[in-house]
Amino acid sequence: MEIQNFINNINETLKNLNGKEYNLGNLIDDLKQYKDDFLEVEFDDGTIPTDFMSWRGSYCELALGYKFEGICHISELFRKAFNSNGSIYEGYKGGDFTMDLDTPIHQANYGEVSVYNKQEEDEGLKKIIGIKKVGNKIIIITRSDED
Repeated sequence: MEIQNFINNINETLKNLNGKEYNLGNLIDDLKQYKDDFLEVEFDDGTIPTDFMSWRGSYCELALGYKFEGICHISELFRKAFNSNGSIYEGYKGGDFTMDLDTPIHQANYGEVSVYNKQEEDEGLKKIIGIKKVGNKIIIITRSDED
């Protein structure tokens, strides 16, 4: 139990340091204004959001997974984001990490730190920094490590 307390303390410290970045609370607030609309959601690279999980790059931060085909509706993403607040996720190599409204979010699949394209080429780290409505879609805006 002492190790878990140590991990929890580190988790809180990192959240305080990252508190000024776009986070789960910002995403929930932004999605809330559209949650009842019948809109599809995609990342700015055209991929489709899937599920939230602990990010391999820093287990105390969230990753929002992606896929290359399919549909995600705004109501589904809002529900998943809302339910992530207060949820405990297991880190890639262990440990329990409680996510809250101050938790930063990255675009990455399970076990990934970076985003990969269809050719399995590394596109780099991508952090979620906002959303915007474009036509009948909500676009999740990311910032890559090169930005």
